[in-house]
Amino acid sequence: MRLICSLANLVSIFSMKCSIKTSYSFMKKSLISLFSVLSLVLVSCKTSEKLSESSEELKNEPKIERFETILYVAPKTGDCMDGSPGECLFVKQYQNEEWQPIRNISEEFEYLPGYVHRIKVTMNSDYTDIDYIETIIQSNGRSVEPINGLNEIWDLFLFNSEKMEFPNGAPRLIINLEEHEFSGTGFCTEIMGIIHGDNPNHVEMEMRKVSDSECNELEEKESMYLGILNHVNGFKLEQDKLFLYINDEILLGYKLAYFK
Repeated sequence: MRLICSLANLVSIFSMKCSIKTSYSFMKKSLISLFSVLSLVLVSCKTSEKLSESSEELKNEPKIERFETILYVAPKTGDCMDGSPGECLFVKQYQNEEWQPIRNISEEFEYLPGYVHRIKVTMNSDYTDIDYIETIIQSNGRSVEPINGLNEIWDLFLFNSEKMEFPNGAPRLIINLEEHEFSGTGFCTEIMGIIHGDNPNHVEMEMRKVSDSECNELEEKESMYLGILNHVNGFKLEQDKLFLYINDEILLGYKLAYFK
């Protein structure tokens, strides 16, 4: 009987030791798992903070957009105003803007010192990555006022003496007296012709080419518009507006395109 009790006590003690050992091993594994989880959470928090900071920085940065526009290019180059060597071109989109110094325009653009250029480009809103498309007007400024004021890009707002709205884009007139030519768009066609003007307010226009287009319901307006242009014999400039006359009657009125 004593032998049996002794054996029972030994088994009990051994069981307790195993239980303690097993419990310790479980606690050790649990602590390691907990430490791993906490480490992952800490790393995740730091990553989230960095992402949040980066996102905030991106929000605060001005959004750069790319678009097509018309630029004035100044007749003289000058200091780039950033401390770097060399000279910059100076450009602006609108007459009432400050000139912006730029390093270059894509190589297709041929800059002539002493001439004011009006060129069509695609560019970023921060005046970088400017790609030249075409020259619209190139003027040396020697024409006598007010004739050289015609050398602009004009959008129609007055037709046959009536004000009009053009939600899809107004007919456009581009005048280049240096080359004695005009071009642009009508209500439904592309137009091109020759123009002659002298002071103080005489101008004559003659249509030379009209693109073949389906005008449908706009055909009557287009025919009338082209007829008026062909018979214009006078003009008047008022700030950002151009009025074209036949005799003493104002029939067409334009606003400067790209003017703000």
